[in-house]
Amino acid sequence: NEAGVVACGFGTGIKHKAVPKALIHVAWNNRVPLFEIPFEIPFQNIERVVSEALVRDEYMEFHRTSIIQRSLIAAANSEDPVPSLLETSAISFGGWQAMLNTAGSVIRMSPHAPRETCKNVGLEFVERRETAHDRESPRTIDITHGTLSCHGCAITDGDGECIGLLVSGSHRRDDVSIRLLRTGTDLTADILSVVLGQRRILQKRMDLLRVGLIRYAMLGHVNAVKN
Repeated sequence: NEAGVVACGFGTGIKHKAVPKALIHVAWNNRVPLFEIPFEIPFQNIERVVSEALVRDEYMEFHRTSIIQRSLIAAANSEDPVPSLLETSAISFGGWQAMLNTAGSVIRMSPHAPRETCKNVGLEFVERRETAHDRESPRTIDITHGTLSCHGCAITDGDGECIGLLVSGSHRRDDVSIRLLRTGTDLTADILSVVLGQRRILQKRMDLLRVGLIRYAMLGHVNAVKN
C-alpha cells in the first residue's frame, strides 16, 4: 500500500488471546496480508529470518547488477557499440530498448522493439521534461504503457547537456524485473553518455582540422594539404 506495508503480523498471548476483529477488517479492506504470531514464537526469531532474507536479496541484486555491468562494458568495447549496448541491455531485463534524439524521434532500437511504442514512450518523456517548469528536468521517468512497464533515462554529455533519450520496456511487472529494467536502462544511458560524448568531441576536432586544412589550401598550399 502507500505506506509500503507488505504484511502485518500480530502477536497474541499477552494482551490479546486472538487477533482483534477490527484489525482483521482493516487488513481485509486494504488488502494487506495479516497473520497471527502465537506467544510461543519469539519476534526475535522472525526478525532474524527476515533480516537474513533481506541480506540474501541484496546480495543477489548486487550480483545481478555486476553481471549486467560487465556485459554492458563488453558491448561498449565492440566495433559498433550503440546497437550492441541496446541489445545487451534489453536481454538483461527481458524486454526492448531504444535510443531517441532529444525531440523523441527513434534513432536505434534493440531487436524486436516496437517502434510505435518506443516513439510514444519517448514523446511522453520529452513532454515531462519540457513541462518541468522551474524545476530541473527529470533525468529518469517511469511510465506504465498498457501492459508494459517502461523506464526512461536521459543521455548527457560531459557538461550535463541532454544529447539523447533512452527508453526501455518489459511485460514483466514483478519488483525484481522492474528493478532490473531500471538498472539496465540507467547503466546503459551512463555508458552511452561516455561513448556519444567522446564521439562528439572527436567530431568537433575533426571539423576544426578540416577547416584548418581548407584555409591552408586557400593560401596556396594545396600540395601540402594533399600530402
